[in-house]
Amino acid sequence: MTWPDGDRYEGSFKNDNFHGHGSYEYADGSKFIGEFVDGKREGKGVETYPNGDHYEGSFKNDKRDGHATYK
Repeated sequence: MTWPDGDRYEGSFKNDNFHGHGSYEYADGSKFIGEFVDGKREGKGVETYPNGDHYEGSFKNDKRDGHATYK
């Protein structure tokens, strides 16, 4: 699925929401690969940013949460 602003999602859906494993690429070059529940980042995932920063860890209710590594 691709939006007019350039954001792009590839992965599983349930009840018209992102659900299960997927990849979301933002128009600014950021990217999230991991798990979604009801359209929100949930569980394990990896976020990368255009400046090279990298977050690998847990997400809860679409926010970083718990044990993680940020480089």
